[in-house]
Amino acid sequence: MAAIHPYTRIYFFLAMTIGIFTCRMLSPMLIIAGASTLLAITSGRVISQTLFLTSFFLPLLFFTCLIWGLLLNTVPSDWNISFHDPYKFALFISTRLYSLGTTFYLSFYTSPEKIIHVARIIKLNKNITLILLGISALLPDINYRANKILTARLARGIMPDRKITTRIKQLPYILRPLVVGIFESTVERAENWERKNIHQLVDDFPIDKPQINLLDLLAIVLGTGTILLNFFYNL
Repeated sequence: MAAIHPYTRIYFFLAMTIGIFTCRMLSPMLIIAGASTLLAITSGRVISQTLFLTSFFLPLLFFTCLIWGLLLNTVPSDWNISFHDPYKFALFISTRLYSLGTTFYLSFYTSPEKIIHVARIIKLNKNITLILLGISALLPDINYRANKILTARLARGIMPDRKITTRIKQLPYILRPLVVGIFESTVERAENWERKNIHQLVDDFPIDKPQINLLDLLAIVLGTGTILLNFFYNL
């Protein structure tokens, strides 16, 4: 969502969050998830959204169906009015979390340059800007180091393949080296920023006034439509 105006992002995040949390039926939640996925694809995040769908939503759906469908075989009492089938409830919970993740990703995840640009426009505190920059650098670092550890285990024959189920089983073994590596890279990044005088670089970053475009309109329509969809379904 690199081309979307920062104020549109804020409205999109608030509207989608309200709409997702007030939704208590499966049909509108599926519509919300599908629409947010289409917006992600339209904004050029095809590969990342596909990875999010396969590595987050599908495993989550499997585990929620396992818990609510096979093990508990019931629906929480607060949801008995909306759901009678535990598998539909599991699909609803998984879709809700997927929609929230997609909303957060579309609203806030972007390049460091765009973070600085937006922070300068809305006059965000410099320290908060640096925190956001650190978080944006942390996510790719986690992905890179996790893949590096998994590749090493695969090369040594410890891990048989790179299937999703196999990677989930490997999670307890990669946590310690992953956390240690992240701490090391974080310290190195902080020292590197200090050498480059990151505070001055943020102050000197050029500001171009963003223009409203098609993605802004799509985000506004989706955010507003999410709230209206729940309103009409609850009538």
